[in-house]
Amino acid sequence: MSKLFFKIGWTFLIVLVLLFQACSFTKKVDSGIMAYDLKQYAVAIDFFQEEFQSTKSSEQKAETAFLLGKSYQYVNDDKNALIWFKKSVELKDQTKALRELAFAYKKLENYQQAVAQFEKLQSRLPGNQQISREIGICRQAELLFELDPKYYYDIERLGFNSEYGDYAPVILSNELVFTSDRNASEGDEVYNWTGHRFSDLFKVRLNGGDVMPFDESLNTEFNEGAACFNKDGTEIYFTRCYFENEEDDANCKIMYSYKDEYGWSDPEPLNFILDEYNYGHPCLIENDEVLVFASDRSENGDYNLYYTERLKRRWAKPSLLPAQINSQGNEKFPTSKGDSLFFSSDY
Repeated sequence: MSKLFFKIGWTFLIVLVLLFQACSFTKKVDSGIMAYDLKQYAVAIDFFQEEFQSTKSSEQKAETAFLLGKSYQYVNDDKNALIWFKKSVELKDQTKALRELAFAYKKLENYQQAVAQFEKLQSRLPGNQQISREIGICRQAELLFELDPKYYYDIERLGFNSEYGDYAPVILSNELVFTSDRNASEGDEVYNWTGHRFSDLFKVRLNGGDVMPFDESLNTEFNEGAACFNKDGTEIYFTRCYFENEEDDANCKIMYSYKDEYGWSDPEPLNFILDEYNYGHPCLIENDEVLVFASDRSENGDYNLYYTERLKRRWAKPSLLPAQINSQGNEKFPTSKGDSLFFSSDY
C-alpha cells in the first residue's frame, strides 16, 4: 500500500446507503415501532403518523415524533425529518432529539440554526469534543458561503435521473453504470425501507440515450448496486443484499463476476465474506491489485474502510485502513482517481 496516497479533504456522508442495510418482509407488521425495528421505515412512517394523531400523551407524542424524524431520515427525506425532530423537542426537550435536530439543520445547510442547537447541547454536555467540533465545522461552513461566487460550482441534474434514488455512478467504456430503485428494477416486491422497488444496476450511454438494465444475469429481485470494474471491463464487483432464508435479515455481500465471449458469469460472493456482517461499495486501486470496501465489522457496528490484496484467484484476509482514514463515524463509498482515494464520512 506504499504507493497509495490517501487524499482526505472535506467529506460528506452519502445518505443513500440503502444497499448496506437489512430488512425483513415476512413478518406481519401492526405498529410503528415494529416496522421501525424491522427497518421498514416507509411502513413505519404511516403507522407513526396515525399514532401521533391518536395519542394524547405529550411524552408519547414526543417519542413518536422523534421516531418519525428518524424514519424520514432513513428514507432520505431531510426536510420532514427536521420538522419532526423539531416537534419532538417542542413537546419534550430530550437531548437525543435536540442532537438530531442540530444535525438536521446542519445537513440542510442552515448552519446558524445548527450552531444554536449544538450550543444548547454543549451546555448540557460540557467538554464533549464532538459537539465542539460540530460547532467549529458549522461556523467554518458559514464563512465558506460568504466567499466570492467564483468559488462555487454549478450542479445540474442529468437528464436520465428519475424521481427515485439514482446513485453510485461509474464509467465503463462509453457507458455510465449506476444504481437505481426506479420502477424498471427486477421483481415486483416493494422494499419496505424506502417504499420503492429493490435497487438494480442500470446503464446509459455517455452521449445520451435510454436507460437500460445493466445485465439480466446480474440483476435480481434483491438489492444490487454500487459497482466497480477492472481496467479492461472484464471483471465487475458489486453489492448484493439478499436473504439466506426468509426468516433472517438480508445482509450485504460483495459479489464478483467476469465477462467472456458468453457474457457475464453467475456472480459469487468474495472468499473473505462473513455472513454476519455487511460488505459493500467496492473500489479497485493499485492497478486492480487492491480492493477497498466498506463494512460494519467494527465492534460498535460503524462502517469503516478495509482493503484486501489480490492473491491470484483469491483475495487476502482484509485489513483495516489506518486511523487517518477511518474515524469515529461511518466511512463509505470509496472511489479513486489517480493515486488518490476519495470517500464519504459522517464524522
